[in-house]
Amino acid sequence: MQILGVYFDNRSSVRYALTEVYGLGKTSAKQICDQLGLSHTYSVGALTLAQIDRLTYLVHHHYSTGPTVRRAQAQDVKRLVTIGTYRGFRHVHGLPARGQRTSTNSRTARRVRVFRK
Repeated sequence: MQILGVYFDNRSSVRYALTEVYGLGKTSAKQICDQLGLSHTYSVGALTLAQIDRLTYLVHHHYSTGPTVRRAQAQDVKRLVTIGTYRGFRHVHGLPARGQRTSTNSRTARRVRVFRK
C-alpha cells in the first residue's frame, strides 16, 4: 500500500511504517498515531480510506517530509560553507563535524567520502 509516496507492507504497524517516510521519526510517528487515535499495534492494511485521508492531511499540514527536509538540510550545510565556518570546512572535506576523533575512527567515512569541487 502506498501512503505519502512510500510503499508500506500491509502487515507492518502504522507507527513503524511512518518512520519510513523521510522526515518522520519515532516521536513524530507516535504523535501522529495518538492524534489519529490509533493503537501502536494497528497495521497499515487495516486502515480505512478515511483514516488514510486524515493521516495524509495531518502529515502534509503539520510536518515537513521528503524533498523539503532534504532541501533544508542541504541549504543549512551550504550556508555553513559560504560563511566560512569550521563546520562548513569539515563538511566540504568529508570529515566529522561534531568533534569526533579522526586518528583512529571515521576511517570509513574518510575513505568512502565524496569529493565536491
